[in-house]
Amino acid sequence: MLGDNIESVGWPACGEIDIMENVGSEPNKVHGSLHGPGYSGATPLTAIYTRALRSPTSSTFSPSNGNHNNPFLCGWQPVLDRDPANLPTGRRWYLTTLLILLNVAVGGNFPGNPDASSMYPQTMSVDYVRVYARK
Repeated sequence: MLGDNIESVGWPACGEIDIMENVGSEPNKVHGSLHGPGYSGATPLTAIYTRALRSPTSSTFSPSNGNHNNPFLCGWQPVLDRDPANLPTGRRWYLTTLLILLNVAVGGNFPGNPDASSMYPQTMSVDYVRVYARK
């Protein structure tokens, strides 16, 4: 998710929450990260969840194995739990409306540039996104 004020304040001041990032070379790892002023780019507040994800239609499901018929659920049991009170000293919290962003990214500092093991073409097929509020 990305702060809706990115055009006026820039990144990382707008804030960014990576609910789920998956790197093709790490099919069973899900990265969750917060980016903001003083904790962005190579130094986000981050956590990694590692698991052999399962589905009814394949013995090992991962976000990157080409099986587009399985949901990925992000529930309210955070891998990384932060709020303004528990940020590292000197770090500033961002308060803004966040926009949901879905993308397939290639290259950059995370995870690095494509190489001979990179598989192309890549696609992302999304039927719907639902956002629920906890009672």
